[in-house]
Amino acid sequence: MKVIEILSIAGFISLIYISLILTDLSKRLGSVTKLLSFYRIYYVGIFFLVIASGIYSAFVLKDTGLIDWNLPLHKEEEVNVLLLLFASTGVVINFIISIKYWGWLFKSIFWFR
Repeated sequence: MKVIEILSIAGFISLIYISLILTDLSKRLGSVTKLLSFYRIYYVGIFFLVIASGIYSAFVLKDTGLIDWNLPLHKEEEVNVLLLLFASTGVVINFIISIKYWGWLFKSIFWFR
């Protein structure tokens, strides 16, 4: 069980990595299409994902006994609320900016003209 919990941290790391890739691609697309620099808002979403990743990593490492820190993570419900708040905020911000840059692609795929 400890291995699965530790590997689940990779999920947050992959979200951060995908967001960094989308940031670079959106920056390049925006420079070609002369779109405003909305790609910088990705960094706000990445910030929230990094905080969520840190909270989750600290909770998992303390729960598995790999670290023995005196962290103020006594109530699991509070940790879950903070984790979901930061993670969902980061994902929603990145999703909105992705729709701003890549909305034309969704329209061309799903709404045939």
